[in-house]
Amino acid sequence: SVSAFLLNRSSDLEINTWAVHVIVASSVLPTILAILNRLGFDPLSMFSSGNEAQNSLYVSTFGNYGWYSEYMAVIVPISVYMLFMTKDKLERVLYGAHVALVLFAIIACGTTMMLVSALISVLFAFKRKFLPDQKIVDEKVAPWIVAGVILVYLVCVLFISRNGDLANGRGYIWKLSFDLYGSLPLNKKMIGVGPNRYMYALNDYLAAKPEAAAEFASRFNGLALTSAHSEYLDYLICTGFHGLMAYLYMIFRVVERFLQTGLGKKDREIAFIAAVSYMAYSFANFSMVCATPMFFILLGMVAKERR
Repeated sequence: SVSAFLLNRSSDLEINTWAVHVIVASSVLPTILAILNRLGFDPLSMFSSGNEAQNSLYVSTFGNYGWYSEYMAVIVPISVYMLFMTKDKLERVLYGAHVALVLFAIIACGTTMMLVSALISVLFAFKRKFLPDQKIVDEKVAPWIVAGVILVYLVCVLFISRNGDLANGRGYIWKLSFDLYGSLPLNKKMIGVGPNRYMYALNDYLAAKPEAAAEFASRFNGLALTSAHSEYLDYLICTGFHGLMAYLYMIFRVVERFLQTGLGKKDREIAFIAAVSYMAYSFANFSMVCATPMFFILLGMVAKERR
C-alpha cells in the first residue's frame, strides 16, 4: 500500500530518491516476517504452530507465498538498480543489505519466477553500470524482439502443458485453460467471457465435460481454480483475443517509448525494469492487488510525456 501510494503521488510521474528509499524499505518487514515464517517462527501468532508456519502456503502478511513473490518482483528491480547505480556509499551498503535479505527470502520462500525476475534486474543494471553507452536494442528491432518473446512464451506454455505435473501443476492448469478457450463460441473467443470470470467459465465447461470434471476434482479436491495462473492466458480467456492483443500492443508501445526517450533517465529506467520484471513474473502467475496497480503506474512513468 505504501509503495503504490508513493508511486501514485509522485509529482509529474517522476520517482524522487526518497520515494525510492521508502518503497524499498517498506518491503523489509514483510520480507523478514516471510523468512521467519519459513524458519518456523510466528511472531504475529497467525498459525496454530511453528510447524504450520514453516510448511504453510501462506507467508508474511500477503497470503499465498506467490502473492509475496509477485510483490517482490516489482520491488527487487528497484533495489538492484540502486545498488548498481547509486554513487552514495551508505546507499550502496543499505541496498546491498536489502538485496542480500531478498536473496535469503527467495531461497526460503520464493518462487522460480521471482529468481528469474531478479536475474533480469541484475542483467539490466549490470549493462547500465558497465556498458552505459552501448544501446540495448535498436527501436526498429523492438517489434521483432517483442514477437520473439511472445513466441518463446507460447513454446514454453505449450511444452509445459503437455505434462500436467510440470511447473508446480501449471502444466495441467494451462492445458485446461487452452481446452476451455477452445470450447468457447467465436464471439467469446474474440471478446472474452468477462473480466475476472475465469472460474465461472471454467465451471460451465467442467459441467459439460464429466471426464474433465472428474480429473479436476481429483487434482483440486474441492478447491476452486480462479485463474489460468498466467496473466496472458487470463487476458485471453477473460478479455478475448482482441483484449490480449490490445494489452500486448500497449506493452509494445511502452517498450518502444522507453527505447526512444527513456535511456539514461533514472526514474524511467527504474520504472521500466520494475515493469519488465513484473511482466516476466506474470508469464506464470496472475494479476494481484499487491503488485498489478503498481505495474500500471510504472508503465505510465515509462511512457510519460512532458507538456
